[in-house]
Amino acid sequence: MSSGSSSKLLKKYFDWLVSYRYSRGVLESYPRIAARFLDFWGRRPLPKVRPPDIQDFLAAVAVRDLSADIVRRYIWALRSFFDYLCLHGIVDRVSPRMVRPKPRPIEAPRSLSKANVQRLMQSTSNVRDRALLELFYATGCRISEIVNARVEHVDFSKGTLWIRGKGKQRRVYFDRVASRYLRSYLRGRKTGSLFESQYLIQKGCVSFNGRYWAG
Repeated sequence: MSSGSSSKLLKKYFDWLVSYRYSRGVLESYPRIAARFLDFWGRRPLPKVRPPDIQDFLAAVAVRDLSADIVRRYIWALRSFFDYLCLHGIVDRVSPRMVRPKPRPIEAPRSLSKANVQRLMQSTSNVRDRALLELFYATGCRISEIVNARVEHVDFSKGTLWIRGKGKQRRVYFDRVASRYLRSYLRGRKTGSLFESQYLIQKGCVSFNGRYWAG
């Protein structure tokens, strides 16, 4: 493929990425990686690209001692580029999808120590925040699940809370400490959102009559 043809193809590929509202990082890196592959492939027809050719390209760029994360990024970029080529009838297969990147190592989730959890709890300045943190710690709920929780879904006698997340409902349990702070925060309230905003809704308005402001 000539340099002129490559430039036109890369420009159309870039416009295709823009039309799908990809992030700025993708718009900067994917066309650059596609250009490197075109330089590596030279004047050979793109329909002749096979998975071993993708592996040869990755081996060539890996001479720079690229990290596993960067190699994965190269594979994702080439998959995107060949998706574009396939959709536009330039190639009849997406060879990069036959190449599997090295799997990411599974890291154990990081968690706060007991001392740090206690320090976090003690840093709260009001009963609402303390009840919120205690419920988070006891149930392991997501933020969105706590935001959508309602008082009607709390059962203090059983220490349970019905929440909805990812399209389904489930019951979670909380301990006596969370129950104590939650009761103190609700002060007998039976309906509405479980945690309400601390800022009161403004009532009334002010207006300017041409001479002075009136409220």
